Amino acid sequence: SDDLAAHLRTTPDGYRLVPVEPTDDMLVAGQEAWVIIKASRAAIDDCQHADATYRAMLAASQESGT
Repeated sequence: SDDLAAHLRTTPDGYRLVPVEPTDDMLVAGQEAWVIIKASRAAIDDCQHADATYRAMLAASQESGT
């Protein structure tokens, strides 16, 4: 039905649709974030480092319209 199709197309709050495989823009953004964090020698743990890298990749995926 149309209601079911509309429901299946929605994305819950706090979620984003992203490509199954990262785009080139996402990979570049993730690598740049990784390098910047490493260069800053910030005292952050691996989880924070991974989070910053992921967020950069997610932002790049949204900028490309995916």
